[in-house]
Amino acid sequence: MRIGIITRYFHNQNYGGLLQAYALCKYINTHFPEYNAEQIAFNSYPGIIKKLRELCFAPLDRKVLFAKESIHLVLDILKTKLHGNIVYPYTSKRAAAFAEFEKNIPHSAKVYTGCNITDTLSEYDIFITGSDQVWNPLWYYSEYFLDFVPLGTPKISYAASISQAALNPKQRQLFKESLRSYTAISVREKDAAALLENLSDIPVEWVLDPTVLLTKHEWDEICAPNVINKPYIFCYFLGEDMTARNLAKQFADKHKLPLATIPYLQGKYRACDKNFGDICLSDISPNQFISLIKNAEYIFTDSFHATVFSHIFEKEYFVFERHGKQGMSSRLYSLLTIFNKIERFCDNNNKASLSYIESLPVLDYSKKPQELEHMKQISFDFISKSLKSKEV
Repeated sequence: MRIGIITRYFHNQNYGGLLQAYALCKYINTHFPEYNAEQIAFNSYPGIIKKLRELCFAPLDRKVLFAKESIHLVLDILKTKLHGNIVYPYTSKRAAAFAEFEKNIPHSAKVYTGCNITDTLSEYDIFITGSDQVWNPLWYYSEYFLDFVPLGTPKISYAASISQAALNPKQRQLFKESLRSYTAISVREKDAAALLENLSDIPVEWVLDPTVLLTKHEWDEICAPNVINKPYIFCYFLGEDMTARNLAKQFADKHKLPLATIPYLQGKYRACDKNFGDICLSDISPNQFISLIKNAEYIFTDSFHATVFSHIFEKEYFVFERHGKQGMSSRLYSLLTIFNKIERFCDNNNKASLSYIESLPVLDYSKKPQELEHMKQISFDFISKSLKSKEV
């Protein structure tokens, strides 16, 4: 049976986003060989016109949120245009590296939009939403809720993320209507499971991000050779806060190690990236991103997926809050709790300091965290049960 997965996969220059898309296909096709899972190449950009039309009739609070996000987006574009001579040499090379990696991910031969997404109904027997932030209510796309799939066809969500710690009454109603026809629902965050449980007629399960499901050996299969031929510290910050960057610089100076960075992520100019790092990398593909983590002496990050790979490859790592990103601290805290490495969360409660980091003992990977093994079993059982349910 053929499975179509819809997530933020198509032309997504986000390392975690593309690697989770790879991981879910790999996991299903390895553990359930009777199924053939692939990503649906869904281009959401043509749907922006449709979204703007919908917003005309949307509640005021949603319009205000959209306006704020749009202002930030426009400012990002203007800053990037202004500093194009700095940013474009990085982004053009990186786009080519991402395009090359996409060949590793099973995906539909045809690119779909909101206008022709129903054509997939003749291609797949089962549809899956997720993983990643496909259910962020600010950027609501009905396709990510599989609204085009008719009743009677199995609809599953795997590790979908709403990217928010709470929903307002209008958002709750939107989710209640959108989840109604799912045959199985799971989410990536524990808080989200509790939040959506009351909005669904069926249980909402908490499962692991697909990247956590693959073994170290499976990630080694696609990991690129060492990118840097000397010891280094890898810094991967999605946020723009300077506290963690300054701390990484102090740590690097003390240990006499260079800082390796990937500046201007997702093609945006950020002042915090300018002059930060000793080794600034441009054309890094997702499998080279894995290599940078695997071969680093230390990792400093505020990223969910960089934390995942740091743990998989049993590295020394330090995780920081990402300011201004709603719900991110709780997601990182939850992840580190599962890994039994909560002391590595250097939040601003006196832990974001050189003295605290230096006081931490070397990480012990000799024992597998019981919670992680338990969650892996829950995740496997959810996929197995969902695929082999009576509806399927």
